[in-house]
Amino acid sequence: CRTLHLLAKEQRVTVQEYKQLLDQGVPHVLVDVRPQVEVDICQLPHSICILC
Repeated sequence: CRTLHLLAKEQRVTVQEYKQLLDQGVPHVLVDVRPQVEVDICQLPHSICILC
């Protein structure tokens, strides 16, 4: 059994919130921490992928 470490809700961003950041041109860094299998299915443009 593994322990799951999630960011606090206020440290996460929803798809809708991220779309708003993109539309507004807000400078940001998107860190993708999804497992490799999910990254292989759909890569997020301009993200930094950190595989766990």
